[in-house]
Amino acid sequence: MGGQPTFFWGSQDVSLVERVTEIIEPVIAALGFELVHVEIAGGRRGMILRVLVDKPGGVTVEDCARVSERIGVVLDVEDPIPHRYVLEVCSPGIERGLYRRSDYERFSGRLVKIETWEPLEGRRHFVGELLGIEGDDVTVRERELQREVVIPYPKIRKAHLAFEWGKSRAR
Repeated sequence: MGGQPTFFWGSQDVSLVERVTEIIEPVIAALGFELVHVEIAGGRRGMILRVLVDKPGGVTVEDCARVSERIGVVLDVEDPIPHRYVLEVCSPGIERGLYRRSDYERFSGRLVKIETWEPLEGRRHFVGELLGIEGDDVTVRERELQREVVIPYPKIRKAHLAFEWGKSRAR
């Protein structure tokens, strides 16, 4: 999610997400999937560990079940989460989030929606064709403004692909 961490329920959560990622990413890769994102939501009484995975051609319910079973076993053995939690493995969906710098390169040419932490040019919401990232600059051909807009990567609160009816561009 741009340069800012996802908000979680405690101060150690960024390192907890990093630790969980470190444990599960090799397992997910060995199964032939890409780890898209890991997030922890809720509190100690209702914690959810959400893991988004993808593969060429998309992810099925059976794929999610298989990944869940494998990483569930590894997480039980490693036990990085000190509380009860629900493991949720799912596809990133059609409007996949852009979480890493590499996503801004990979999905260049696609329609995106970007929200910034603070206004840029008087706006916080941008919709347009993603032209890519160079250094800290994400460039979008903004639809409403009808021109290129440069958005500093650290100022991006969240970003995701935007679905366009009638267009199919799976990558």
